[in-house]
Amino acid sequence: MKKLVLIVMMCFLLVPFMVDAKSCVATTGTGKKVGNEIKCGTESFYVINHSNDKTTMLAKYNLMVGDKIDYITAPSNAPVYQILVPPSNDAFNYCDSFARSNNYEPYYTFPMLDDSGKLLGCRVYEKIEYDHVVQDSRAVGTKLDGNGKSILPLYGITYMNPEWGYEAMHDGIIRDNIYDENGNLILENSSFKGYIDGYKRELQRQNISVSDVSFLTLDRTLKLLKDISGETVEVELEYASGYDEHDPEYYTGKMDIKGFAGKHKWIYDITYWLGSGFKWEDRPNTFSDYYISNEGMLCAIGRGECIYLPFPIGNGVRPIVTIENSYITFMKEDGTPEDDNSSSNHNNSGLIIVNPKTATIILMVLVIVFVTCVTSYITLRRNKNKKQ
Repeated sequence: MKKLVLIVMMCFLLVPFMVDAKSCVATTGTGKKVGNEIKCGTESFYVINHSNDKTTMLAKYNLMVGDKIDYITAPSNAPVYQILVPPSNDAFNYCDSFARSNNYEPYYTFPMLDDSGKLLGCRVYEKIEYDHVVQDSRAVGTKLDGNGKSILPLYGITYMNPEWGYEAMHDGIIRDNIYDENGNLILENSSFKGYIDGYKRELQRQNISVSDVSFLTLDRTLKLLKDISGETVEVELEYASGYDEHDPEYYTGKMDIKGFAGKHKWIYDITYWLGSGFKWEDRPNTFSDYYISNEGMLCAIGRGECIYLPFPIGNGVRPIVTIENSYITFMKEDGTPEDDNSSSNHNNSGLIIVNPKTATIILMVLVIVFVTCVTSYITLRRNKNKKQ
């Protein structure tokens, strides 16, 4: 009997270690101010809003989803083609064969011609197929150099509309049900639903409890810039060079947000879609897509990018997540963790509060402990009877 008591005591000594571990920790600042970084498992985030019960954060990097895009230079003896928009099928076929001969496995290629029709090179699109949807520092969206040219290779590029073919992509205009009447993205109708659902599964796999995974909207972006700058930010689009604001086929514009963002360059250090559309006044149910460019611009795309790119590439997916504060270890100003006794993990009785998922795990472990103890007791009794 004494041995049984000893076994039971040892089993239940495990119980204190079954409390809910906080899955996130502040890595810069207190974790409560805009721009502070918080790390959850393999994923890192910037705080955009903190309240008494929850914290909303923007992913540090875009998700590694969609396409990988590279560029290969054509040989000097490459053919000359007739100038067409889009280029001729012969040019596409040449690029497809040329890419495969260079060990690519493209699902799509795009020929790049000079003004005389000479093939300069081929843009090569390959699908990204990863087991887990996670952030990746290489996924920078459409990254432009100082001359407005795309920097290749690119990773994690995708499009807003799942119905887009490449001819439609050149137009760049959403005419479907991607947005509601107020210009808010309908996630279920966009290309992003699968990516967001995959990211939710990945966070769950890492035992990161999130209340919500969504997108930074235009309104939320403007509020974030107001919180940082102290100024009211209104959208005033300046039409990009080469576009006519009166021509609906070229209805695009940009607005410099660097001044409002100040030192918080993380808001625009990569290019990513917003969850909002710019509603056209002269066309019912027609929207342009808002996005943030790595040049520090808020853009509304009509055809091309913030500045003229005849064949747009796409942008990145940069989600925001909301997490209850009870799952985050915040820091004091001196860099030490906040006292757990003041955490919202505890109620006034001093008992530790855990989420339902953790409670289920604890219950399962207790059942296993109980069964183990009973089995040990029966084994001891049998051994005792054998000795007798």
